[in-house]
Amino acid sequence: MLTPAFGNGVFREYMDFYNSQARSLVKQWAPLSGKGEFNPKPHLRRAALQTIIRTTLGLQIKEGLTSQMQLYLKSIDEIVNVITKRIQTIWMHNDFLYNRSSLKRKEENCLKIINAYSKRVIKNKREAEKNAQPQQNHKGRTQGFLDLALQLTKDDLMSDQLLLEHINSLTFAGYHTVSASLHFILLIIGSYTEVQNRIYDELHDVLRGTAEEDITVVQLSKLVYIDAVINEAARLYPVAPVVLRYIEKDVQLQNYTMKAGCDCVVMLHELNRSRIWGPDKDQFRPERWLEPGLLANAKDYTGFGTGRRACLGRSYAMLSLKTTLAHLIRRYKVTADHTKMKITLEINLEPVEGHGISIESR
Repeated sequence: MLTPAFGNGVFREYMDFYNSQARSLVKQWAPLSGKGEFNPKPHLRRAALQTIIRTTLGLQIKEGLTSQMQLYLKSIDEIVNVITKRIQTIWMHNDFLYNRSSLKRKEENCLKIINAYSKRVIKNKREAEKNAQPQQNHKGRTQGFLDLALQLTKDDLMSDQLLLEHINSLTFAGYHTVSASLHFILLIIGSYTEVQNRIYDELHDVLRGTAEEDITVVQLSKLVYIDAVINEAARLYPVAPVVLRYIEKDVQLQNYTMKAGCDCVVMLHELNRSRIWGPDKDQFRPERWLEPGLLANAKDYTGFGTGRRACLGRSYAMLSLKTTLAHLIRRYKVTADHTKMKITLEINLEPVEGHGISIESR
């Protein structure tokens, strides 16, 4: 029911905002140019959160984060830490023990803040709808997530509680995954000068204008090498390295049969480094995505998943990543060393050490 809110047509309407957010990031980084290494993570997260709030929730936002948004952001990060600690602490899997722990109390405090913000979003949106003038019906491809979800609640197809949980999930997924993906990409292309040069050459050939001009959807579709770079980075470092599936019918593997009715854990991180990718499976080589004969449906396994439970935000993520990356590389040369990077799994995969980059104005 929510799929129509995540089509290409919906997010194309926000290209002006994608461009303005990317230019804002370029401006924020100007004082850092030529000043040595810095951690881009806080900048990327703020930009990603603003983007998901504007595009998926359809809310108007001002430059920078309000104190409420900053508290919301902090609470999301803290609750991710709580979930990760519970997963890693076997005895905390027991509800009796967990419900009496300090982790549970921390979770409840974070949820109060997160739910209060999301409820305020819902309330403001409903009030805005009541006060709005009658206008053309926008159901279908051009209806954003929150508009569509609110309509589903009116039609008794979605409860208010489910709506609240969808907002929380999509906000987390939208900003955490996109910011982490872009962080990985910058670390990798900062380590491979020839890859970055090829990106810059493609941008010059396709865009041709000045670095201040907006990028259009048509131009983005012509940036095929950037597509390859994003896919290759996601293959090696899928920010969602694990997906869960329910087995509806028996699945015969080489030495084992997964029985219907069971749950399955698909380890994308390991699958993407399998020998089926060839002898260079552990190497960063974007060119593999431009060669004929690539594995069938390979893109489905780079982090977005496949089938009915595939990631709803694939179009959103690709438009956001390509636009931001294009603006950054047009203005800055990035330097990094991905071999120093150490990564951790806290719901999503992300770098925790060796995550610094340096930039120089072009």
